[in-house]
Amino acid sequence: CKELNQGAPVILDYLCDECKTHFENVKNGLDELKIKYTIDSRIVRGLDYYTKTVFEFVDSNTGLTSDSALASINKVIDKINALNDEEKDYIIEVNGEILGPQTIVDTSETEKIKANSISITGKNTSSANLADIINANLGENETGSALTIDTKVPVTLYYIGITGGHGNEIGSGTAARIAGGGLYIRNNATVSLEGKTHIYENTNFYGSTTVSGAGGGIYVGENAMLHILGSGVEVRENKGTHYGAGIYIADGAYVKISEAANIKDNSFDEHFKQNEQAVSTLGGGIYLANNATLEMTNGTVSGNTANTTGSALGRGNGVFVSGTASSPATFKMGKSACIGIENDIFLQNNVPITIISNLTTYSTVPGIITPENYPSTDSE
Repeated sequence: CKELNQGAPVILDYLCDECKTHFENVKNGLDELKIKYTIDSRIVRGLDYYTKTVFEFVDSNTGLTSDSALASINKVIDKINALNDEEKDYIIEVNGEILGPQTIVDTSETEKIKANSISITGKNTSSANLADIINANLGENETGSALTIDTKVPVTLYYIGITGGHGNEIGSGTAARIAGGGLYIRNNATVSLEGKTHIYENTNFYGSTTVSGAGGGIYVGENAMLHILGSGVEVRENKGTHYGAGIYIADGAYVKISEAANIKDNSFDEHFKQNEQAVSTLGGGIYLANNATLEMTNGTVSGNTANTTGSALGRGNGVFVSGTASSPATFKMGKSACIGIENDIFLQNNVPITIISNLTTYSTVPGIITPENYPSTDSE
């Protein structure tokens, strides 16, 4: 289009007297304010929504204009690093759909992204439907999380959809996992979910893989922190294969749900097998690994399923709480937290639940507990 435009008439040669006077006044005003400018006679892309003078601001550091768009979040991070301002808080606005797996990754193990914080927000926050999406858009045999966060810089997601991911391959041997179909939060990272953020229709299963999955929707790595702050946040309709169809919380990780979020309708893929054998499916909504912590003072876990026709044994439709003797997981509940009555809380080795405040859930019980076994005493 730019090549064809070169031979076209220049609009500045056809201004009416009123528009010509207005344009001169704009330039005189800029001169008085000592604001540098360049006249671009071909800045207009269409005449259907312009009146009088058209302008764009240009960032002198990056060369980006107010109308610039980058194809991926990865490229935005490159621009942020180029600015080299570690004290600045950055907002990345997503307008529409970004295709392909996206990453927010530190430059190296010892050098973090040059920012104080990063927020990724959808542009269309007033839309009834979620319009701004990160879609991994992977083929059947491709792996990768829709969004990988591997940085020491705090990251906030606001009013955005994350979908179409298959998870990252981590570990090796018996410890190998396909982790975080939608959102993969690396060890020690800090992430907040706010507004109407949805993690949906992701999976740990692709092609003919036999590697166990951890977190069909979200994987929270070791010593990482996830804070769910938005009342419109949903982790829904994700497919796991072994541990945590909705959310997997790794050793030492901390997840806090303090607003009315929904972890719902997550389940396990019945086609997944290891050595031609079905596997146990643990934690339809949330799986807590040893030494992990989940604190819920609001939010609902409902409609999730651990049992499938292909599973060897399903436990914890709602929440599975690991309970080794040396380092059990910690599950704290209070205020309006609710595990739907069709979604039980499975307590491995009868690990306790900690009630941190009065439970005020109305019209239903806060949760149904399934201990691994029931203590018994002999009676004469």
